[in-house]
Amino acid sequence: MEVAHSVFWVRMPLPFALDHINLWLLRDSANGVSGWTVIDCGVASIETKSRWEALFDGHLGGLPIRRILVTHCHPDRLGLAQWLATGGDRKRWDARLWVSLGEYMSGRVVANGMGSNADAHDAAQQFQLNGLSDSNLIEQVRGRTNYYAKLVPDIPARYRRIQDDDVVSIGERQWQVVTGYGHSPEHCALYRENSRLLIPGDMVLSRISTNVSVHDTEPEGNPLASYLDSLAQYESMAPDTMVLPSHGKTSRSAFGLRQQDV
Repeated sequence: MEVAHSVFWVRMPLPFALDHINLWLLRDSANGVSGWTVIDCGVASIETKSRWEALFDGHLGGLPIRRILVTHCHPDRLGLAQWLATGGDRKRWDARLWVSLGEYMSGRVVANGMGSNADAHDAAQQFQLNGLSDSNLIEQVRGRTNYYAKLVPDIPARYRRIQDDDVVSIGERQWQVVTGYGHSPEHCALYRENSRLLIPGDMVLSRISTNVSVHDTEPEGNPLASYLDSLAQYESMAPDTMVLPSHGKTSRSAFGLRQQDV
């Protein structure tokens, strides 16, 4: 569905209680070559791949994906980055991953290292120190495996770094990178001031709360303060900005405070 000029809304399934993610396809061109930029990827699953393949064959107008821009490292964003970058099952193209340094490195670390028995033990200890006393739940934490690696089986070996205040040209339009913290290490949203469009990733959601967690790898962290501080960057944006969130419906309102689906 085209929700703004050359900006298309794609919805993909998730294997969680939160059962979908919104992804964005933007018409793109550079040096006379037309194509698409994808914002976020979806998890690595047979169903998601099948739906992407249908989009490749039926809805991209025969044009390639030129760039994969990922807002942050969570599995529903980074999961299919390698598969998309190489053109799906039929290897149609070679596109670059664009992502912040913090998100790229965090994704690689978690995919390759987290989920060991030692990590699970540390996680269980963290929960106990913060009040979890149910022995069955503690054992479940101790026994958990690296689900992240199943949903993010591969990450591109090369990437293009983006960071706060960068300006990314997509087609004929300019998008400002807005970095945020607390939900993930170095989350990058995209804002187009002239058109009053915001692709906020998970920093701004319409109906549910953004996940802000203290992890056992940084037990003294204060991610909530970081998240609230990050929201100050959105205060100067026009109150009728169209918000294209990662979950739920798009809205043109004061960042979800006055719901008006479009």
